[in-house]
Amino acid sequence: MSHLRSIIPWIFICAGMVACTASTNEGEDNGTATSPDVAALQEGTALDDSAMLDDRSAPEDPGDEAALAAPNFKAPIPCNESWTYSHHSAEVRRALDFVNNSGRTAGAPALASAAGRATRHSQPSGAGNYIVIDHGGGWQTYYFHLSAYSVPDGAQVSQGQQIGVVGSTGNSSGAHLHYEQLLNGVGQNIVIEGASLAPYPGSYGQKSITGRNCGGGGSACSVHSDDKKLYCANTAGANMRSTPRNGGTVVNHLRTTYSWFTCWGTGDKHAGGNTTWYYTQGDDNANYGWVAAVDLSTTSAFDSNPSAHGLKKCP
Repeated sequence: MSHLRSIIPWIFICAGMVACTASTNEGEDNGTATSPDVAALQEGTALDDSAMLDDRSAPEDPGDEAALAAPNFKAPIPCNESWTYSHHSAEVRRALDFVNNSGRTAGAPALASAAGRATRHSQPSGAGNYIVIDHGGGWQTYYFHLSAYSVPDGAQVSQGQQIGVVGSTGNSSGAHLHYEQLLNGVGQNIVIEGASLAPYPGSYGQKSITGRNCGGGGSACSVHSDDKKLYCANTAGANMRSTPRNGGTVVNHLRTTYSWFTCWGTGDKHAGGNTTWYYTQGDDNANYGWVAAVDLSTTSAFDSNPSAHGLKKCP
């Protein structure tokens, strides 16, 4: 973790700033009710980190450092959703914190801004659970405070693929997605689809962005060689049952749209036209359960014999 500590003094959030009202469109401020997630962050106390810029901290004006060709970054938020963003005045890094305007921030998918190699990290005193994606050419993106990871360490991910679940781990007083773009270790002003989001607003509700990261890169299903789990897109809200039976007790749900599955088995025939079910841990609680293959993006060829693709059969 020494590499993180050298470039991430601390993590700052919206807490303690002036009151901010979440809007549903950029530039709008209707003066009405603040979203639950924004309100939760405002109730906290600003962190006093007294952090100093070091030689790899973000400059106020990145200048020519951004001259190298950058990926066409897209917002790390779900497709067609409106999220408000802000930058804490005490934050020395060129980061932005994103909160869903609808109030559904916690549990939302964090998406890869561009394709690259994802590595998993943890810093309980600061960034919490976080993902770093190396995009090549010196470019990286950071995604902090995740409640869970959605890809294995070292996975090659595509743009739009879910890489984690938005949360409030580490030094955070409420669910939000802390996001950064770096070039050769130096933070840059964030650019989305070729347009800079600078100057940054100092509070939520002043500016919003609608997610256009709709590539669906997480839809491909594959069994990873390192942990032998199936990683696959799934239906959001899919029921997880105590047995691979249509009438089995619902013990959990898949709230995100990309999940991992430890093994497979056979049970009742479901709407997918086969009897294949997959076993995993859900998002509502710690319970494991069975998910019908119809709720996964697996192909019929895969469902006919998942073992042939490297996924073990459940005991």
